Amino acid sequence: MSCSNSTNKLIYPGFSSAFTRGFQSDSNSSCCTYKHPTQTGVYTRTSQACRWSANHRVRFNHLAMLSIRTLTRRYFPFQCRALVELNLPFPDLPKIIPDGVVLLPFSSGTTGRPKGVELTARAMYACGARVASLEPDADYTLAVLPFYHVAATMFFHVTIFKRMTLIVLPRFEPGSFLRVIEKFKLDTVNVVPPIIQFLAKHPLVDKYDLSTMNRLGSGADPLGDKLVEAARNRLGLPVLQSYGMTELAGTVTHSSATEYRDGASGKLLPNTELRVRCLETGVDLPTNRQGELLIRSPGAMKGYFDNPNATREIFTDDGFICTGDVGYIDQDGYIFIVDRLKELIKYKGHQVAPAEIKDVVNSHPQVADSCCVRSIDLATGEIPKAFVVLKFHGDEPLTPEVLMTYVASKVAGFKRVDAIPKSAAGKILRRKLQIQQDKKVASIRSML
Repeated sequence: MSCSNSTNKLIYPGFSSAFTRGFQSDSNSSCCTYKHPTQTGVYTRTSQACRWSANHRVRFNHLAMLSIRTLTRRYFPFQCRALVELNLPFPDLPKIIPDGVVLLPFSSGTTGRPKGVELTARAMYACGARVASLEPDADYTLAVLPFYHVAATMFFHVTIFKRMTLIVLPRFEPGSFLRVIEKFKLDTVNVVPPIIQFLAKHPLVDKYDLSTMNRLGSGADPLGDKLVEAARNRLGLPVLQSYGMTELAGTVTHSSATEYRDGASGKLLPNTELRVRCLETGVDLPTNRQGELLIRSPGAMKGYFDNPNATREIFTDDGFICTGDVGYIDQDGYIFIVDRLKELIKYKGHQVAPAEIKDVVNSHPQVADSCCVRSIDLATGEIPKAFVVLKFHGDEPLTPEVLMTYVASKVAGFKRVDAIPKSAAGKILRRKLQIQQDKKVASIRSML
């Protein structure tokens, strides 16, 4: 079964049914794809990327022309109430194979080529059950992340374990997002850093009553301390971070309103092991020392689909996954994420984390968003370069010189951009800006 939707309420029951019937959900090798009629553009791009056959497309387009109501009348003539009244015997469910692959999402690809990630029934259940055991009870929860993102898919299991109603927004639209929180009096909202940025700085937030919220969760990318402080001061509630990756079925850490630490991504979930490996020597490091994070977890993937070489590269001999993320664990067990290993900038022998520079830049009141990438200086080698999106209001325009002074950091220069490129899941697509900058550097070198 293949799902090419972004976020649609019909995906939830479809996925749950396929899971219990033993089907595998993926986005590449199915013979027929079902999609909401509003997603035609998404399907066209997906079908080209996946090289789907003309047969696949014809069958898809025929279905896409039918409305959901027509499909319901034609293929599902009974309403749910009528089916219950028939008192039919409960069907025999197939035995679920714990190590069978049930989900094939793709890794984000923000630093490399996307790969199919084989997640088993055991991994999905384990991750969902562990998170559900730590989440507060609630009547409703909100789905904002696109359902192809593993964190959103994993949360299907959390809602079932917790018996919560899942409210689905097709996309993030500021007014709708805030209205849902106000109308359903949500206690907890789990979002991504760009939405935290919106909640911390956008004037529209003041027009809605968000007083029922007691906690704000964030994942997909690390949050800077300045942004956490801005959101907390404005909303008066804790901002709780978690850490995970597609290869680990979503998340491996958790924060609670009574147990969290500023800047940390929480503590390890139950039955999860962590090693911090030195970037230079490869030896394991003690607490409060930065290195690459290695994780062993019951939520770990089986491997990369049809890619044994990549599978061997990411696993250690004893079953730990090399995350490619730099961080550390403190003496109390809190995990801190510094940045991606491949994105660290080597400036005069020092390792500079782009996320730290981004945090400082974003703390300026006239900055709406920013991203930091690697650039080249002929005298010093690698240097960080910031792309900045400014707020547009009546204040004096912010100049690069003023911002340089504010940041008080080694920044080569600033370039204003209209928007920072992000995936639908909220991850900054730093590689797009990096490619743009690499082309500029290559052009300069060709003239020397």
